[in-house]
This record gives sequence, C-alpha cells and structure tokens, in this order.
Amino acid sequence: MKLLQSLFAIALSALFSAVVDAATFQQVSNYGENPGNVDMFYYIPDCLQGQTTGRPLVVALHYCHGTALSMFSGVHDGPSFKNLADKYGFVVVFPNVRTDPDGCWDVYSQASLTRYGGGESHSIANQVTYAHKTWGTAPDKVYTVGISGGAMMTNVLAAVYPDLFAGAAGYAGVAYGCFAGDRYWNDDCAKGRRVQTAAQWGDLVRYAYPGYTGRRPKVQIWHNTPDETLHYINMEEQVKQWTDVFGYSASNPQSVEYGSPTSAWTRRTYGPNFEALTSTIYTHIFPIQSQDTIEFFGLTSNVPSSCSGSAKPTTTSVAPSPTGTSNPGLVAEWFQCGGTGIFPHRGSAKETNLTNIFTAGYTGPTQCMEGLTCQSAGEYYSQCVRLP
Repeated sequence: MKLLQSLFAIALSALFSAVVDAATFQQVSNYGENPGNVDMFYYIPDCLQGQTTGRPLVVALHYCHGTALSMFSGVHDGPSFKNLADKYGFVVVFPNVRTDPDGCWDVYSQASLTRYGGGESHSIANQVTYAHKTWGTAPDKVYTVGISGGAMMTNVLAAVYPDLFAGAAGYAGVAYGCFAGDRYWNDDCAKGRRVQTAAQWGDLVRYAYPGYTGRRPKVQIWHNTPDETLHYINMEEQVKQWTDVFGYSASNPQSVEYGSPTSAWTRRTYGPNFEALTSTIYTHIFPIQSQDTIEFFGLTSNVPSSCSGSAKPTTTSVAPSPTGTSNPGLVAEWFQCGGTGIFPHRGSAKETNLTNIFTAGYTGPTQCMEGLTCQSAGEYYSQCVRLP
C-alpha cells in the first residue's frame, strides 16, 4: 500500500511529545486468543478512573505506516481520540499491526474477512471482549473508527462483527471485500476498477455473518475526490454497499448539507444509520473530523460529571453560522479561513440534487477566534487551529 509519508514523519516526532502521556497509554500483554498477532494498547482518561463500568468503548485503527501510538498522539491532524476521551468520558482501544512491516491491516485474507476466522479482525474482536470483561465497558456502546487502511478494517469489523459494534466511521477507505485476494495491496480496488452493483456489495456484508438479523452498526464514511491513493470511486462503491445493507436509496439521499461540518465538506444523509461526506479540497491525507464522528456516534451526551465535556457554559453562546463562526468576523476551530477552494453552504436547505456542488473561491471570514491561527492545509484550503 502506498506510504503515508507525511503522517509517518509526524508520527516519529510524536514519539517524543507522547512521552508525558506514557503512563496513561498502556499495553495489554495478554488479552486472550490473538490469532492475528495484533497488539492491544488502551487509554482510560483520568476522569473515568474507577468509573469505566457502562461507559462507551472506541476502537481506533491506525493507517498504513502508522501505529497505535500515532492514533493516540493525534498525528492525523484533527482532535485526537485521547483528548475526546478526556472530554466525553469513554475508553479507547488502539490495536496495533505487527505482521505487516508496512503497518497495513489484513483486509484481504479469508481469515480476516471471516467471522472468527483466525485473522486480525478476530484478534480485534477479542480485544473488545477483553475490554468488557476487564473494565465493564458497555457492550451496546462500542464504536470503531479508522483512517485509510484502518478505515478498510473498520468496514471489515462492521460487516463481520455487526453484533459487537454500534457504529463505524471510515476515513478514506474501501468497501468491505474490495481488497479480497492474496496480498495486502489490491491495485484493482485501489484504482477504482472494482465496481459492482449495490446488491452485490450488500450481499458480501450479509454473507460475512450468515443468518444474522440483528442490529447493524451505523456507518459514516469520508473521502476526497482527488484522492491519489484510493480512488474516489471507492467512496461511491461504499455508498452502494451500505445503502443496500440498510435498505436506503443509493441515488437519492434524504438530505444534502453543504458546508457540514466545515465548508470543505458536503454531507449526504441517506437515513439514520448511514451518511457519506465528500470534499474536493484534500487528497488522501486530510484533517480528520473526529469531533463530528464522535457526535455521529452519540458520545457527546450522558457525559460523567467528572469529565470536561459535562461542564455547562457560563454564558449564552451564539450558534455557529454556516462558515463556522460565532460572529461574522471570527472563524471557529477547524473551520475554513482561507484558500482558493470551497464547498458552498446552502443555508439549512435540504437538497437531493448533487449536480454542481463542487465549486471554488473562498470569500468568507479570514480571522480566527482567540487562541486560534489560520493555518494552510494545502493549496486550496486553510483552517483555524489551536496556537502551539
């Protein structure tokens, strides 16, 4: 699989910055059966010490050439799952690839694509079981999120272990079964040559757990049209797959929101259990909208009083405008503040016509809120981020 060079380089530097958190980022040396040879790391925020019973569990899957530490440190350019766990009070498990020297997940072998088939997905499922037994996390509140190769494994887990997960989010991945074959890299899939009908993709998911009729995890997927590593066609093949599984129309989303969660993105909602977000701004590497994913999972409610996310504002705040500002002149964190590209926001109107949603020419506010700076994320897009 193509290397994510820039992310990998940042991950190396993150080794040093993460030292201060080494006591909280811990490894489980023996979580039981581990047929896929997958390491297990975890993080329990201070606000949950001794209070993990009944709390949600998030399984965060790294990208190729990444590690569990990369995901913990938040080198994916977006709010880290560690910080979100501190805020909203959930436990995070960070699986780590050991078998492939490039750090890519096995999303191709029958062992991993089969329920309890002895592959890496089997090991991750056992990590979830260990978490429930050890910390008392809620079996009905388990969620998985992944980036690139991790997004592919997220789709595998959602398909093969639907009874273990309540939600799944994949950033720049491919449909379940698309990489099936005899090696880690599948060029036909990566380049968008693996095209099937919605029913064919849906059948792959249904066959992953024959006879299963229970609840399936809600799914959120993200992809960029200029993705140079995993062709954008893979986004639409995922749309086919999950709309067929949930019984939604792949060609007629219930709503389309422009500029959601930031002006770079367009959100297509097909039903309560599936949404797809597209951008023309980035390539394969882009700021991960982890806050939005946590909200999609429903993890921002029922926060323990000991965690920071439970704090109520002392003053009345103004709802963000379509550009992500609390007033016309200031831009909020992670929202666009410059660049030549833009996803237009069409107010609150719900539209189903996807024609001409990709335009260019940002003309909105350029000044960030206090404590933020406008930082370039590429030729076409700048966003407000926290000052160092």
